[in-house]
Amino acid sequence: MTRSPQAFGIRPPRYEEWLNFCFLRFDGATTGDDLWNLYGDDDLVFTDAEILDLYAATLENCEHDLGQMPDVMLGYGLSIMFEGHFANYVYQLCGNGVDRSKQIATLRSIEKLFRRVIEPRNLPLYVGESETSKCRLGWAVFDFWDNSVLNTFTDKARIGAIIDVMEGQLKLNSDACIQSGLHGLGHQRWSASQRIESIIDRFLADRADVNPRLRTYALDCRTGCIQ
Repeated sequence: MTRSPQAFGIRPPRYEEWLNFCFLRFDGATTGDDLWNLYGDDDLVFTDAEILDLYAATLENCEHDLGQMPDVMLGYGLSIMFEGHFANYVYQLCGNGVDRSKQIATLRSIEKLFRRVIEPRNLPLYVGESETSKCRLGWAVFDFWDNSVLNTFTDKARIGAIIDVMEGQLKLNSDACIQSGLHGLGHQRWSASQRIESIIDRFLADRADVNPRLRTYALDCRTGCIQ
């Protein structure tokens, strides 16, 4: 798969190199491929300022640049960008060495990724490993907030920004996006218990038609009793 980003939207220097490293090089990968084997030790090196610009551009342009990618490619790329096991980029994004106001704006723009790219794919609830093309993407979406440094902020501004994104996920017409948002809220309950309980209570009151399994999961997340 080849992709040449178009002229609309702001894309910083080295953006195509970044997009290729995180996503496009996994063209032809299958759900049975082990990301550890595909990954290797050939990280590209970026400054903290470059990383912030690259994340911001990727999220701003996600519908165009990521929207048509195969599920497996998208899943591998999101794992590299956000999990923190396969590259250190998300640690740079979330560190204290970048412009804080731009950092918070970039964290808030994760909402666009779920709304513009994940929701339209109509992914099912994640229930564990399965032999489907959506397996890698399903895991990346379900564990987005758990298996990441994004879940370790201790200041109100950044915690508030990611909780806003999680709350937004509960308003999407996607079981997978809702499940991911609930998962994140459950793990953040320690940081803002009253707010998170209120968010989940509103969700349960407003979404009477939601999948019954999500209602049960929401009640678990409300107490923080999740894995």
